[in-house]
Amino acid sequence: MTLRRTGRTREAKDLLKPIRGDLDVIENRSYLRLLLFYKGALPMDSLLVAAAGDTSAIADAATGYGIGNWQLYNGHAAAAESIFRRVIADPQWPAFGHIAAEAELKRMRAATP
Repeated sequence: MTLRRTGRTREAKDLLKPIRGDLDVIENRSYLRLLLFYKGALPMDSLLVAAAGDTSAIADAATGYGIGNWQLYNGHAAAAESIFRRVIADPQWPAFGHIAAEAELKRMRAATP
């Protein structure tokens, strides 16, 4: 995410080369799934879950932040803001993704004249 946000797209792509779906991950599989999404090996909708009839619910704060960040560095600020708002609507405020989404929203507000 940092490489893409700083415009170092080639380096980001190279960093993802060794990432595979069959990696032995003990916990936090959501991070592996995000990496596979960034690599183009998983579609965005595979990171979303169906919850109470909402087919675009976010599985967890880290995944939501990762999707929002992808939207942001791909020039989709409105979509990123929407995702970040959904992340902070979740009561799990201590989660990294929740805190990061709050920070992104603050930066976005500061950048708007």
